[in-house]
Parts: sequence; structure tokens; C-alpha cells
Amino acid sequence: MYNGKNILSFKEKERRKYLRNDIAFIFQNYHLFEGETVLFNVELPLLISGDKAHEQKAKETLSIVNIPEDLFSHKVSDLSGGEKQRVAIARALVKDAPLLLCDEPTGSVDQANAHEIMNILKRESEHKLVITVSHNEELIEEYADQILFIENGKLKDARVVNETSTESKSNWSTPEVKEKKSLPYISHLAFSNFKRRKKQTIFNGVVMMVCLLFSLLIIGFITNIPTLIENQAALAFDYPSLTLYGVQKEEVPDTNLSLTKSYRPTEDMMRSFQQLYPHYIWVDNLDYFFSTGSFSKNETTLYELVSTPIYQFDSPYVNYDLLISGDMPKKGELNEVVINKSAYEYITSELGVNPAKGFSFHYYINVPVSYTDPLSSETIIDYFEIDDDFTIRGVVDDFSFLESPKVYYSYMALFDVLSESVMENVSDFRGEEYTFMDYLNEANDNNPVTSYSYQLFLKDYHDCYKISEDIASLPSNYQITSLTESRVEAFSSTLDAVRIGLIFFLVIVIIICLILIGIICLSTYLGDSKQLAILLSLGAKKDDTIKMYIYENILTCLIAVTGSFILSYGCQYLINWLLRSYSGISPFISIPFSSFMGVPFLLPIFIFLVAIMFVFISCSLPIMTSGRISLKEELQNSD
Repeated sequence: MYNGKNILSFKEKERRKYLRNDIAFIFQNYHLFEGETVLFNVELPLLISGDKAHEQKAKETLSIVNIPEDLFSHKVSDLSGGEKQRVAIARALVKDAPLLLCDEPTGSVDQANAHEIMNILKRESEHKLVITVSHNEELIEEYADQILFIENGKLKDARVVNETSTESKSNWSTPEVKEKKSLPYISHLAFSNFKRRKKQTIFNGVVMMVCLLFSLLIIGFITNIPTLIENQAALAFDYPSLTLYGVQKEEVPDTNLSLTKSYRPTEDMMRSFQQLYPHYIWVDNLDYFFSTGSFSKNETTLYELVSTPIYQFDSPYVNYDLLISGDMPKKGELNEVVINKSAYEYITSELGVNPAKGFSFHYYINVPVSYTDPLSSETIIDYFEIDDDFTIRGVVDDFSFLESPKVYYSYMALFDVLSESVMENVSDFRGEEYTFMDYLNEANDNNPVTSYSYQLFLKDYHDCYKISEDIASLPSNYQITSLTESRVEAFSSTLDAVRIGLIFFLVIVIIICLILIGIICLSTYLGDSKQLAILLSLGAKKDDTIKMYIYENILTCLIAVTGSFILSYGCQYLINWLLRSYSGISPFISIPFSSFMGVPFLLPIFIFLVAIMFVFISCSLPIMTSGRISLKEELQNSD
């Protein structure tokens, strides 16, 4: 019973008030914070209660128990047993509670220190109730006002030594001290624990840093995907070259199958498309006359080289910035070409020579062209043939994803060659000069010489971004295709698949990180149960003790965040270098530190706040769900 109330029935707030204001303890085993200074240990009850004069009162109380001022800044671990007990007494006296409980206060000190301690307690008993538990009956009789003899937990005898003194203590009142916010001691202990638990701090920091580093790198990859696709597409030298054709589906009778037939759009449709898409040059497809030829050198056929048309090698039809070495071919010269990096490496590998500027190889094509006279229906065959040496003028960079060795030639130069090449047999039959270009112009849309399509070239390569929009806006029965656009779409799909996988991986990493931090925080909390019991016995809130561990891990988190920011720069560079060496594509990762979603420095702020939130969750939940600490059991156990 205390002040007419059963202390066992106290609610949490009443219990804290009782421990904070009404009662103080002196323990046989001191129960001090060994790693803290003498002054801090004595200040602690005042810091918990929010007393602003904590330092002055602590120093005054230390002087009362005869602790010299030069020991105030010493760690408790450096003190002798007698000095520790006097510090423990000072901590109990500093908050001036009306009830002081002493558990064997002289049990761990010599005779001289025992009398000194009892003298201090005797002085304090003049204005408060001091209850001392001791086995030293002789010493107690010298100082006590009343003695109770307890054996096996039962009162055996009682003796009043000083009746006047006993009666004078019945009217003491409890000083009212309002509960205030008292965070300084929490942050102080959190920092002390941070320094004391070096191995755990390093482990926690590494776990957090790895998690944050993965987060930053994955965010850098995901946010960089649109830029990466755009930049890589811009490297495609032939991106401005496209093909337009119509698509017609025919159902196969009695089956679920359908056949897709390609056809060349009519002239009326072409005129309509030219009005809708004025940024293209619309011309006949000349692939029939060139794409099936072969390149060779010294009787070695270069099978993998693919001939690819470019409207002409002038700006703005092509991007001169992609030129790595050499220069662009002269206008109107079909046998002057440029090659991409893949072709350069392929020729080097096959021939063992460096295909630098001026390197020549042979090109041969011989394709039959069948002419049918519309009046007599007589069929006449002519052959379009090129048997010439081609000279490499330069090497260009290229989009390296699924890249093939390409030889770029001028479409306009081929157009001129076809316009000048006469179909000898047909000309003899008609009695007039008749060129291969004349034949193509008169061919109907179903003639294979038309390749069942038209060729499109962007007037300005800067408009490459419009290609995707144009493809999407076409009627469903027409298609615009580009090998480069198909590669870009495949590249985009690959990046999306990688993005999903990385997000899933990141979620797993975060969950593992949270679990590890939670387990470590809980084990630390349980391992510090004696330290926590001391704080609770001084009237600290359990929430405040939880904050101590949260603050400790937040400090670790701050270091981990800073470390992850620093390491991410190096990791980003290393990963981009490795991927560039392997795939030729870079940069895959670009962490948007300076600006994210248009907001300056949003990403570092976001990462910091999310990390703090995760630390709070992973620390507080396990501790809050753990069992209540038993003050009796923890404070009865010796260190």
C-alpha cells in the first residue's frame, strides 16, 4: 500500500509517476551504466523527468555523497566499489523522492565506506522515509529509527529505536512533478550503445547499405530505361529506313488457321499516306534488285554481310555523329559504302585484315526479271547484274542489340543504276530502249519485283521518335516495318522483363533486410534487459526505451544511406563498364540523384525517409510485441 492505494493495482501512468516521483532505489550491485560518466548516471532520473536543472542538481548531490569533482567526467567502470555505491546513492537522492529503498547498501564495501554510506542515509532520513535491507544487524542498530526482523519472508520481530523520529515522518507529502518529454537521455544512450556495439553496428550497417545500394541501382536502371531505349535507337544508322505494305488475312476453310498475304498499297492509298505522313520520302522498294547479292574477297564469301539501303549519305538523311572512322560516300556512287561496327569485326575475323577506309571487296548479283507482253502474252527474260568492287568509305556506330553485320549503300545511287540499265531483250522486243526502272514503274502491285511494298525514308533523322507513333496510327490492314524498330521493341521487352525481375528481387532483399534488422534489434533489446529495467525503475516509459533502439538504428541507417550514396557512384560506373564490354550498350544505370520526377534531389530525400520508416517498423514491431520486462528478476540478478 502507498498513500492508501495498492501499488499492484496501479495503471501504467500511475506506475511511472510512482517510480519517477515517489520512490528511489539503492541497489546492492549498483545497477549503474558502467559505460557512462558519473555525472550522466546521476543526471539520469532528472533527464527522465525532464528537469531542466539536471546538471546543477546532479553536481550538488555528488558533492553531498563526497564524490570529488574531478571524477564527474570519469566512466563508472573506472571507479572503486565504494565510489560506485556512492554514485548509486547520489542517483537515488537527486530526485528527492519521499521514499528511499536500499538493498544491502553496504554489502559490497569495506567498514569505513559502510559507515560513510550509513551517515549519508541517516541524514536523508531526516526528511524522507529510508528503508534499508541488511544482514549487518550491528550496523543497522547504530543508525536505524525502527528495525523489522524478517525471516523466510515473514515478520518475526519489530523494534522501535527512535520513536520521535518515526512519528515525525508520518506527514511527508509527495512532491508533484509533471511528466515531460525527455528525449536527450534517449539519444545519449542510443549513441553510447551505437559506439559500444561495434560488431552489431557494422553488421546492421552493411545489411542496410547492401539493401539501399541494390535499391539505388535498380531505381537507376528502371528510371533510365526510356532514355536507354531512346539513346540506343538513335545509334541505329538505318533507323530512318522503313517498309510499308498492306496485310490481308484469309481464313483456311474447315480449319482455325488463317493465311496472311502481303500486298503493295495502291497509288491512291500512297497519296493519302503521303499527306498523313509528310515527313517521309515515299519511293519504290528496290530490294528485289540488290538484297540477294553476295560480298566476297579473294574467293572468300562473306555470307553474313547484309546490304541495307540509305536514301543518300547526306545530312539530314543520316546522322554524321555516328561516323567512327573514314567519311561518307560520294553522292551517286553505288560502289562506295559504309559498314557498321559489327561488319567491321566480322570482316576482320573472316579475312584477318583491317577493313579500313579504302578497303575493297567484290559484290555480285544476277537476278532474273520476267517481262510479259500485254498484247501477245509472250514472256521475255532479262537479267539485272552487278559484278563490281565496292569500296568501304567509313565505319559507323550502330545499335548493338541483336546487331547484324551491315553494308549500307545509297538508294538513290541504285535508283540511278536501274534507270540507266537497259533490259536488252525487252528493248529488242519492243523496238525501243526500256530500262529496269521503266519495268518497275509499270509493274502491277502483285508483281514480285515490287517486293509487295514501298520504301520509306525519313527526311530528317531527328524525326526518328515519330516512327513508333506512325506505326501505331496506321490502319490495321497496313504495316510499317523496320528491322531496327523490331530490335528496339525486342530490346524494350527484354528491359521490361529484367525490370520486373529486379523489382521482385528488390522486394525479397528488403524483406530479408527488415527481418534481419528486426531480429537483431529484438535480441539486443532482450540482451539489454537489465539496462532497460534500470531505466524503467527510474520511471522511464517503455516507448522511450524503444525509441532508444530506433535512434540507434537510425544513426546506423544514416551512415548506411551516406555509404550507399557514395558506393552507388562506383558500382554504377563498374556495372555500366562491364555491361558495355559485354553488350556494347551503355549506360544501363543512371541514378537520378540531382533530379527525380522533375523534383531536385527528390531521390536522396525519398531514400532517406523510406529507410527511416523501414528502420522504425523493423525495430518497433518486434520489441512492442515482445513480453514485458520483469523489474524484480532483472534487478535481483547480479552483474
